[in-house]
Amino acid sequence: MPRSFRAVLLAGALALPLAAQPAGAEDDPVVARVNDSEVHLSDLEDLKGSLPQLQQVPMGQIYGDLLEQAIANTAVAEKALAEKVNEEPEVTERLAEIERQLAGRVWIDRQLEARITEEMIQERFEAYKKNNPPAPEVKARHILVETEADARALIEELNGGADFATLAEEHSTGPSASRGGDLGFFGQGEMVPEFAAAAFALEPGQFTGEPVKTQFGWHVIKVDERRMSEPPKLDNRLRARIKGELTGQVYRDVVAELVEAAKVERLDPPEGLAQ
Repeated sequence: MPRSFRAVLLAGALALPLAAQPAGAEDDPVVARVNDSEVHLSDLEDLKGSLPQLQQVPMGQIYGDLLEQAIANTAVAEKALAEKVNEEPEVTERLAEIERQLAGRVWIDRQLEARITEEMIQERFEAYKKNNPPAPEVKARHILVETEADARALIEELNGGADFATLAEEHSTGPSASRGGDLGFFGQGEMVPEFAAAAFALEPGQFTGEPVKTQFGWHVIKVDERRMSEPPKLDNRLRARIKGELTGQVYRDVVAELVEAAKVERLDPPEGLAQ
């Protein structure tokens, strides 16, 4: 494991509590024992998940170092408990604050779960459908070249009966060249304006008689098909997006209700902090 990964683990790991896990759980095996404590696979996963720098690193690549850090954390925790550090005011005060925050989060989560109903999701989805009706789409190909002269030469070949897909494979510098320039179906807003305007001005089977200039270079465009897009569907992705929007809205409503019902006294800020 690179030294930088070890540094990330060392810097962030000691602040992590190790959660108690059910012994012998088949989906959460024990990976180490430290005196009377067990280290589970989930402890390693939690440790990795708490460090943003390691999110994209495969577990197998850092498993050994995660294990050693989890063992170290457990050994430190066992020693601290043996010396009853957990009973000292410095710890009990912090635990009280953690308990207070955690209780608030759990309460909020329960409110969100109770208040965000399927009816609300469906209502928001219907509004989304109304604002995103079916729209025209075209299935097009293009040939991307560096100069206007190159594009005009290709248009001359097409006017002479050359095959568009073959020319795209031979001359296009774009990533779609291997597919004969095929871009699939797209809507107006999915392409840069100059490209979209030229493509949607064509009928199936037509290609642009003049080169089209965009920030990427010069294009020759051909439209194969036209259609209307399908109405939106409440798939998992859209459901998650809607629920996320509702979560923010409901959270703000719940907090506003609590603050309004509470007896709040706002005092003058300390000297030097007033705006």
